[in-house]
Order: sequence, then structure tokens, then C-alpha cells
Amino acid sequence: MPVEDQSAKSRSVKSQSVKSQSAKSRSAKSRPDKSQSVKAPAAKKSRVPRHSARTQSGALNQPEDRQAAEQAPMEQAGPPVSAQTLHFISGLPRSGSTVLAALLRQNPRFHAAMSSALAPLVSANLDIMSTGAEVSLLMDETQRPAILRALIEAFCHTTSDRPVFIDTNRLWCARMPLLADLFPDARVVACVRDLPWVLDSLERQFRKNPYENTRLFGGDGERATVYSRMEALARQNRLVGLSWTALKEAFYGEQSDRLLIVDYELFARAPEQTLKLIYGFLGEPWFDGHDFENVSYDAPDFDRALGMSGLHTVRPRVAFEPRPTILPPDLFKKFENMDFWTDTAGSRASVITAKGADGGGSDGTGGVGKQVTKKTVPVSALGAGGVKLFG
Repeated sequence: MPVEDQSAKSRSVKSQSVKSQSAKSRSAKSRPDKSQSVKAPAAKKSRVPRHSARTQSGALNQPEDRQAAEQAPMEQAGPPVSAQTLHFISGLPRSGSTVLAALLRQNPRFHAAMSSALAPLVSANLDIMSTGAEVSLLMDETQRPAILRALIEAFCHTTSDRPVFIDTNRLWCARMPLLADLFPDARVVACVRDLPWVLDSLERQFRKNPYENTRLFGGDGERATVYSRMEALARQNRLVGLSWTALKEAFYGEQSDRLLIVDYELFARAPEQTLKLIYGFLGEPWFDGHDFENVSYDAPDFDRALGMSGLHTVRPRVAFEPRPTILPPDLFKKFENMDFWTDTAGSRASVITAKGADGGGSDGTGGVGKQVTKKTVPVSALGAGGVKLFG
């Protein structure tokens, strides 16, 4: 073949090759890279703790790297900081806790109410996580407080957005170590009353509902007479007995400095002055808008379900109203002198209390005497009926 023809063919082949490569290049640029479009989102999902032994590409290189990653500690976020200030109301039944909550909730910064489901929820979760439960084997010591703290904070936050949340339950006095550990700044206000007047008030409420077999008693044997009723309520695992023993535990316990005892006999006689002392104990600024002549609180559905309508109905006016007891004299005397909180020896608790026996106060409270014992809370004179606070 002539040299000129070979040269022409060579140039033609080269030209076609260049055109083909150019066309392929343009085609590649115009089509999306499927491999890149799949891998890009995958790269975003690859988020790992800073302490894991990974390369910059996010892949574990060697077996020793993988072992180091498994052994590396996870980052600790630390205990969450609650957006709400938490305090608690506890103490004996029929001793003014509902009235106190009704007054405190007049302050737009405070949430307060009758006993809530929070304490039973805490107890139920403790049962699940404690030794003896199967799930406890799958948990470590740091998880239990974190879970309970999260539970309490979630309950409070979803119940109210007010900055100060005050939960009520008689069980809190038996949970002082737990509360002190989870919420070191929390305080417990325990409402108290001479035990005969607590039982007297419950018996009076029982007699107001003669067509109901209240759930406070286990059967006909317990509810038969005033003697069987009071005996049942005073047992250590029942309404009054459990509250009294829990209060005594808190009063003499290591965390007693977080406890304020409020005698409702005095509260009924001098509510404003007593409430100011409670504010001081909680470290909260006084609220001038409290109206002691128009207090309102009721829980009719709960009370009807319990078979004791009116149990949580609060009278509009907080005032002292003397009345005689409806308990037989021997039964009343049986439960006298059980007010251990009047002697503060051996306790660091703060106490606002009155000693007397001149009948009931508002809501059927026992009488207010002429002496008030006091410890660590700032004191002031009370102008009502000669009652005076002193240290």
C-alpha cells in the first residue's frame, strides 16, 4: 500500500478515537454518578462519639482499633439541669396539705395540688430496677438515678410550665435520701396535727357519707365501728400509721435539715404569718396576692371514687373554728401525746408548731395553744389570739 494511503487512514482512526473519547466524556458529565449519589447520604449518617477509634473516613482500620473503640468510654453529658424548682408537701392526712396547696397555687409562679401520681410512679420504677427484679441485672448504678430524675422532671414539666413545682404525697417523707440526692435544693414541707384530731377528722368525713363503703377500709370488719375504723387507720402500713412513721423517719433522719414541720392548728389561726415562714424556708420571694378569704380547691371525681365525697373540698376562708371531738374519750386519749415534733432534740428539722387542746380549727383542726416552738426559720410575732412565734 502507498505510504500516503496509510498516513490518511492513521489520521482517520485517530480522529475517530478522539471524537469517541470526547463523546464519552460529555456523556459521563451529563449523567449523574450513581455511586456518589448513594454514598453521600451514608456519609452523613456516620456519626460516632469522639472517643471511638475511627479514621477520618469513619472506618475502623485494624482489630486493635475496633477493640479500642469498644473499650473507650462514652461521653458523659452529666445530670440534666431542671428548668423548674422542685419542692414537696408531705406529712399527716387531714392536716392542711390541701389547704396549703390551694394557697400556694394562688401564686402564678407555683404549681401545687393534692396528692399526685408522682410518688407511686417513683416507687414502681424503683421496684423494677432494684435487686431481685430481672431487669436490675441489665442496669448499672448510674442509670437508676438518671432514670428517676428524668421521670420526675418529665412528670413535672408535662403537668405544669410554672417555674416552681410543688408535689404533694405522704410518701415523700420516706424518700428523703432519694430526694436529697436527685434534687439537692429541694425542700419538704410536712403538715402535722395531733393524732387524735387527724383520726377525728377522718371519722367525721366517714360519717358524712353514710351510704358509701369507702375504700379506706378493707371490709365490713374494719369499717364496723369507730374503734375498728381507728384501729385500721392507725396501723403502720395504712393511711395514718404509715404517714406518722414516715414523718418520724424524716424528722430524725440525716436529711432533717431539709424538712419544715407546719402545725395546721397554727396555720388555721394565723395563715398569713405561717405562710410567710414557709416562703422563707423555700427561699422564695413573698407573693402579696394571697387571698385567705377566698381559697378554692376541690377534687370531686377523686373523692367519689374513694367513697368519701368532700374529702378534698377546701373551705373558702382559712380560720380557726373550735369544736368538740366526736371520738369516744378513751379512744381520743389512746392516741394523745404522739406529737413527737414538739421536741426538736435530736432533729435538725425546722418546726412551726402550737400546743393546745381547745377543740378543732378550720377544717376540723385541733386547738391552738399559747406557745409555738420554732427552730432555724426566721420568726416574727403573730397578732392573732395571743399566739406568738419565738425561737
